Amino acid sequence: ASDVYKRQVQEKGNVIVKPLGGSSGRGIFALDYYTFVNHGGVKIFSEGQFIVEEIIHQKGLLCEVNSSSVNTMRVNTLIDHGEPEVLCAFLRTGRKGSITDNLHSGGILWQINIQTGEIMFGVQADGLIVDTHPDSGIHLSGKKVKGFHEALRICLEAQKRIPEVPQVGWDVVISEDGICLLY
Repeated sequence: ASDVYKRQVQEKGNVIVKPLGGSSGRGIFALDYYTFVNHGGVKIFSEGQFIVEEIIHQKGLLCEVNSSSVNTMRVNTLIDHGEPEVLCAFLRTGRKGSITDNLHSGGILWQINIQTGEIMFGVQADGLIVDTHPDSGIHLSGKKVKGFHEALRICLEAQKRIPEVPQVGWDVVISEDGICLLY
């Protein structure tokens, strides 16, 4: 198995490593090929199973908000009577220096109006409601997420492909380069 990880790290250069079965951003770390080869990368992978992902370089407003993490949108879909629908959507923004964007690692959840794509307000882990990102100073409340409706369409199409899973929380990256679903 370590040969597979080594090949993935070698092909991609810098990667994000996620523990298989992990949640809430726990145990996620960045790894480069030099560190993998010279500083115990093989040992890291011998202690469990992981997902190795290429690092995404986000562009545009969401990168400006916090560039140390990819700031994702969580879109929750449900198939009800054969047709998928969007239940809710949240933008997740990381904090300065963090490579993850979720609430459990100090990130901020921003409620999005699913009809308009407008960011309504943000909530920090301590329950504080904000309208401006505390690190970047960017005022997000009232801004529309560019590509929002296309992202919803992609999530609904993906939900149709797995009707045996009636409810899914999709992690979506929106960047000026396009939209992608994370796993």
